[in-house]
Amino acid sequence: MQSADKPHASDIHKASGYDIRDDVHDIYGRLTRLGLAAHALELDIKGLTVIPPETVRAPGILERAREAFLKTYERRHGDQLDYQHAETLPAALGSPIGKHMAWMLLEDPVFSEILLNETLLAMVHYRLGVNATLSVMQGLVKAKGGLPLGLHTDEVLVPAPYASASGHLNVTYLLTDYSVENGALSYVPGSHKYKRLPVGDEGVDQAEAVVGAAGSFVVWDGATWHGALPRTAPGLRLNLIYDFIRPHLRPMEVFFDRVDPADYEKYPPIYRTLLGQSLKYWWREEGPDFADVAWTRIGNSAFR
Repeated sequence: MQSADKPHASDIHKASGYDIRDDVHDIYGRLTRLGLAAHALELDIKGLTVIPPETVRAPGILERAREAFLKTYERRHGDQLDYQHAETLPAALGSPIGKHMAWMLLEDPVFSEILLNETLLAMVHYRLGVNATLSVMQGLVKAKGGLPLGLHTDEVLVPAPYASASGHLNVTYLLTDYSVENGALSYVPGSHKYKRLPVGDEGVDQAEAVVGAAGSFVVWDGATWHGALPRTAPGLRLNLIYDFIRPHLRPMEVFFDRVDPADYEKYPPIYRTLLGQSLKYWWREEGPDFADVAWTRIGNSAFR
């Protein structure tokens, strides 16, 4: 039973002090300062944008992230990957997404550094609001001879029509170059405006390849129809997938209860929000803490 000295759910939006102009100026200022305004516009119009390494602004992280990826694969599967020269990888041929590694975030600190990259956060907060949560942090390996991935959306388990405010945002960090021969992502520009899944082969003849250099972020709306081409070149395509959701949705991978408490102190407060720790959805007998400022402002606007 709710304690008399604690706020009730019906009170959470009262006297919150929220002013939408603060979020507007903050997010617009970050997008312009980081050179992302054109990417935000492209994301809104096309449903996808490629942010090149010089705009990602993460010197040295590509090499560290790739090394951490390869070490994680070896630790989990016992094999070393020759991503530059391997003719193929049998383990990656059985699924259209290739060889999949789930729950990667806590394998190496560099993966959290990417999560906290200011370019990434500016795009996530623009699209999903400042209380967005990480749903998935996974790694994929794609090899020559694998299957193509059909068109789909990332609005997992969501019935059509999707909400007008985006519920998901995928930010994929390229550890190797994307090209047609390398098995690049493909998508249908503008398809996120349909707010539904494609039906049958719908959109296949309209799909375009996504080309980008290693170290780029590929950012797309959860409603964008996308798939991937088969890889025809030797070597391996490596990438990291950061999938984000609005705070009212349930993450597919849960990290908050496995993070060392000292790490929460090591990283800025936004880290708690990204992992869902600050909202404490997982309350038990103690009940929710509606006095937390995060509760008072979520849902006031698309920026929250």
